[in-house]
Amino acid sequence: MNDDCYVLTGGVLWGTIGVFVQMLAASGLTPMETVTARAAGAGIIFTLITYFSDPKLLQVKPRDWWIFLGSGCLSLAGFSYCNFTCITLGGMATAALLLYTAPIFVMLMSLFLFREKLTLRKCLALLCTFVGCALIVGIFEQGMNLNWAIVISGLASGVGYALYTIFTKYAVLRGYHPLTTATYTFLGCAATALLVNGGLDCQKINAQGWLGIAGLVLICSLGANYCYTKGLAGIDASHASIIATIEPLVAALLGILVLQEPLSLFKIIGMLLILTSIILR
Repeated sequence: MNDDCYVLTGGVLWGTIGVFVQMLAASGLTPMETVTARAAGAGIIFTLITYFSDPKLLQVKPRDWWIFLGSGCLSLAGFSYCNFTCITLGGMATAALLLYTAPIFVMLMSLFLFREKLTLRKCLALLCTFVGCALIVGIFEQGMNLNWAIVISGLASGVGYALYTIFTKYAVLRGYHPLTTATYTFLGCAATALLVNGGLDCQKINAQGWLGIAGLVLICSLGANYCYTKGLAGIDASHASIIATIEPLVAALLGILVLQEPLSLFKIIGMLLILTSIILR
């Protein structure tokens, strides 16, 4: 499997997050408890897998700790908090659209940090991505509820999401294995979430909740983050961020097939635009 396919697989697996989050919400877990459960579970399992694969993979040079603090504490934990805040203030559709400004931020950062080239194809792919996401989340049908707090928290979630790609690319360039990167990213996120949330009451989690946590940890974390990190080794960060926007397309399809959400012409056009952006990238 080539690098593009690894990144695409990661995006597809991330697209299933909504189904498992719905299960956890129905079980009574708050958004921050969900982040805590996902990060802690993934961090522990990644640590065990990495240790038994090769204990040397857990070694990190002191000068490189900033990469993993950034990917875990600043990016994964930060964008989750900002995204949940935006959802609370402005609703899911507005939050989703602002979150998917991430490829724009990745491209701008990559121009300066990795000297990636800005091409017409990339710009067209970004335009298709943004408009496609807007159509899928229903912005043109529902409208947008905006104020400064919503805009700032939403754009901050997009920046945080973009920083995950940037920090992960730095880890790749420094020669770190995908397991090393994923392990310390989730451990950093778990530590941050535990500090903010103050722990997790496991006794209130029912069977459906544990199934949801298992899905978030095994599919949306172990599978998705490993594939995305591995794919970044051979392609530009901006390309990877565009390919990963397959995530909202998969989420929309699962919403239609599993959650019985309606299929509209806007969603169909949005899906086609995202597929176009992946081809153009």
